[in-house]
Amino acid sequence: MIPLYHILVHIPSAVNDTIKVGESELYLDTKFNEFQHRTMKARVVGIPAKFKSELEIGDYVFHHHHVALNDTQVVDPKEKIYRVNYDPFGGQGNQAYLIEKPDGSLIAVADWVFLEPFDIDAEKEKSFIEIITLKEPEKRWGRIVYGSQWLEEEGLAVGDVVYFAKDADYEMDINGRKLWRMQIHHLICQKL
Repeated sequence: MIPLYHILVHIPSAVNDTIKVGESELYLDTKFNEFQHRTMKARVVGIPAKFKSELEIGDYVFHHHHVALNDTQVVDPKEKIYRVNYDPFGGQGNQAYLIEKPDGSLIAVADWVFLEPFDIDAEKEKSFIEIITLKEPEKRWGRIVYGSQWLEEEGLAVGDVVYFAKDADYEMDINGRKLWRMQIHHLICQKL
């Protein structure tokens, strides 16, 4: 099957309902924190014929959490093949965020960027007075971990520390690492 505009992926299960503890595998009740258990990584079985891309069959793609749970995304229910909306020009319609190659390298897709939390206050000197507050301070600084060539065009690079727009920090589990996914236009300024 050769898709024209979409990426085709194989998703064995819409939710991750098991966890390994030592040598044992435990089953999870995915209704508790259901959002965190949705499958967001799948093996690529078809690449779009109409677009050039770094994607190859056999790669893995990190995708939007709705892909595995939306009946309109199912291409072949028997084989568990789903379509991932793909747009090499970026935008909200692009459900493919990050490509994982067989060697383990990760490549951000189009205008998507991944950050790790960065504590800007940890760099400041500690004062003699400790301020205690009941409200959690807003965390809107992050270090760029993965980005596409679009970062270069914006004058940014992996490793840069940036301030980002409110509520842009969508958390994703990237191979056991909690990162924030957002679009490049959510980055407001760079720390020098």
